[in-house]
Amino acid sequence: MAQNNKPANVIPIGDLKAKIWRNLSKDNRVWFNVEIVRSYKDEHGQMQDGTTFLLSELMNVAKLANMAFDWIHEQRVSARASESNE
Repeated sequence: MAQNNKPANVIPIGDLKAKIWRNLSKDNRVWFNVEIVRSYKDEHGQMQDGTTFLLSELMNVAKLANMAFDWIHEQRVSARASESNE
């Protein structure tokens, strides 16, 4: 998924979070992927991320998707602005 194994940004809402991964192509083009997960403890007490959601969580999933979209858009606008200043 990501080339550095660490998300570029994490947006949390309760037990849910959007992990935003920055990717770089061979020709230096940047794109982002978004992973929305729910954190929970497994039967051994270890924290895990799940990708299924309860009905009561779906509005927050939608909010996270919107917030991730906004963050990525800001990154793209900033990148374009810095390119035009060079």
